[in-house]
Amino acid sequence: MPGQACGKVVSATAGQGIHPEVPVLRLRGYYLRMPGHGPDLAGEPAGVWGTLRNVLLLRCPRCGSRPVFSGMFRMFASCRGCRPTFERESGYFVGSIYVNYGFTAALLIGGDFALERLTTLGPGGILGSCAAAGVVLPILFFRPARVLWLGIDILLDPPA
Repeated sequence: MPGQACGKVVSATAGQGIHPEVPVLRLRGYYLRMPGHGPDLAGEPAGVWGTLRNVLLLRCPRCGSRPVFSGMFRMFASCRGCRPTFERESGYFVGSIYVNYGFTAALLIGGDFALERLTTLGPGGILGSCAAAGVVLPILFFRPARVLWLGIDILLDPPA
């Protein structure tokens, strides 16, 4: 009967979210697509708008099937859905530091002008507010900046 064997190739059913003609391997309750058979639905590139959506959701920029981070600052080595390696070489994410800096600087400059025009804070209050934001914002933008950097790289130089 399809889907009942454990560790054997079985035929997929529509309820498993896999193309019905793709042979799969059922192993401990998980269905794995057999390599070289049928369309690789999880690994198809997302395009520009799909990549941007995946970046905003902090998911794999290429397929969107899995999250990029396993903790607050810890990343998975690769996507378990489409298999591109996230960190391709040493120093790969230096560009994400520039993205993070750009986000932070833009918000601090905008916040400074907004605080100056819309509040009655003196220069010390504005400086203190901007200094506190300058410490917190880079930490908040760490994850989105890295995933955006991955998305830009995957769009410009897609993995083979």
